[in-house]
Amino acid sequence: MLGDIIPSSNKSNLPEWIDEERTQDVANLRESLPSLYTTLDVSNNQWRSFVRAAKCEQSLPESVKPLLTPLQCVLIVKVFRPDRLHVVMEEFTCRLLKIKALTPGKSKLSEVSTKD
Repeated sequence: MLGDIIPSSNKSNLPEWIDEERTQDVANLRESLPSLYTTLDVSNNQWRSFVRAAKCEQSLPESVKPLLTPLQCVLIVKVFRPDRLHVVMEEFTCRLLKIKALTPGKSKLSEVSTKD
């Protein structure tokens, strides 16, 4: 059998809206960063819409959003919605580097050939 066994104490006090496969990550967040976990106030029902949103990174609860750093937002997405982590990491990196995109812009072949 592979995977971590979640002690029953980790499952307790977690809201029922947290998906079963996210329970271990949420418990790890609660134990590793208790002040952040407290700030999140995961008992607030606004988190339901966050975890169900197609673009969750745009749906952080308004009561929590001003209290979070950009890196904390990345951590939150990693814990609750890892399927959106690549998008949030790209946005975080662009913001940090003050660039519009990580990929180079499109160039016309004629422009590339004249640059050499």
